[in-house]
Amino acid sequence: MNVVTKTLTRLTKDHGELAKVAKICGVTHGALDRWKRLGRFPRTDFTGETNYAERIAKLSGHSREELLAASSRWWKKNGRNCR
Repeated sequence: MNVVTKTLTRLTKDHGELAKVAKICGVTHGALDRWKRLGRFPRTDFTGETNYAERIAKLSGHSREELLAASSRWWKKNGRNCR
């Protein structure tokens, strides 16, 4: 379990449910569940089109860079370019 999955799991417990965290981030429950399950943020967070990792960082106390680094490892491991 990587830091993205752990962080989203903890936030879900702290805020009561995944839907509440999703609302804070401005995404659907399904999107947040996917990030949690896969342990990564979408490609758009790396290209600057979105800032979900930053929003999660503010809620969790982790840095945006730490969350994106964990997410980047997923993209590389699965043979995809996150940029």
